[in-house]
Amino acid sequence: MRQLLNTLFVMTEDVYLALENDNVVVHQSEKVLAKVPLHSIEGIMCFSYKGASPALMGRCGER
Repeated sequence: MRQLLNTLFVMTEDVYLALENDNVVVHQSEKVLAKVPLHSIEGIMCFSYKGASPALMGRCGER
């Protein structure tokens, strides 16, 4: 079974997305706002200026 249309929308300003143990971690300043398992989402829409880590971008490219 495949889940469809599971998209992570990040609309908070000044956050940075990173990869940690196959989880997408949303950082703001030094706080962790959210952790989402990468296998449960199909897309990420980030409206932040800071962006995402190269490790996360590479892992998303593999999937």
